[in-house]
Amino acid sequence: MDDAVRELARDVGVASDWIDAADRPQRVAIEPLRAVLSALGFTCSTSAEIAESRARLHELSEKPPPLVTATTQVPTDLHGFGAESDRAAELVLESGGIVPLSLWTNGDALTAPPISEPGYHRLRFADREITLAVAPPRCVTIADLSLGKKIYGLGVQLYALRRSDDAGVGDTTALADLVAAAAREGADAIALSPVHSLFAADARHYGPYSPSSRLFLNPLFADAATLFRPERIARAMDAVHGEPARFQHDRLIDWPRVALAKYGLLRRLFDDFVAHDLTQASELAADFQSFVNESGERLREHALFEALH
Repeated sequence: MDDAVRELARDVGVASDWIDAADRPQRVAIEPLRAVLSALGFTCSTSAEIAESRARLHELSEKPPPLVTATTQVPTDLHGFGAESDRAAELVLESGGIVPLSLWTNGDALTAPPISEPGYHRLRFADREITLAVAPPRCVTIADLSLGKKIYGLGVQLYALRRSDDAGVGDTTALADLVAAAAREGADAIALSPVHSLFAADARHYGPYSPSSRLFLNPLFADAATLFRPERIARAMDAVHGEPARFQHDRLIDWPRVALAKYGLLRRLFDDFVAHDLTQASELAADFQSFVNESGERLREHALFEALH
């Protein structure tokens, strides 16, 4: 029975064996593997369930997939769509452009011509639309960027870049100072710790490698002085009783307390921005509105998640 479950997992595409960081072989236990397969719709507690899941998997394999992966500059075979004849199609690029193209028959599959632009594109033909996830054949490497030259860079945790008036946590102004100093010394790169958005409602969740979103940035790393004049920051600081300044000389970061204080400051600044900029359509308000428009639905959904959380 265990072998049958592992075989089903392999055919579904769920890996149950791997080599860990110490070069030791590891294997997922059967019960967690059953739970994963069941969550995907392939129950496997009995021989009968395994047989039913196999039949369902075969049925699904006969249907056209909703998403097809592809490699740039390489033709892509589209199985399950029929291949009676060549046909016209159009590719709606993730960047917004539309490219007319022709699909041709290749045995029992249709084949799409090579696509040069990576991204999640939509391929339309006849009455169908599928997503093409197009990726380069490999990642960019240091060798690609260095062009054969010896280069060097610095690795840094952004929150550790402390400076005066930093409200208790390293920020983008400290990063800009580091970049300028490193460039003067001939450095070519800065390797930065993740700065993705975390969970504003839970300041105990401060590990940068488990973000709430990789599309937006952590507001705690923002320096308000890059946008607002000193007198506005001073007013906001007075409104929160100077709380953020209490942490600027601490050697260690007390994340829950620092986050609470800095979010309080940012909230006061935003309220002031709404009252004095948005109502008067200032240049700063126009910049803000442009950011909102460009970020679109993904920003709205992220903000909604943060608000509900």
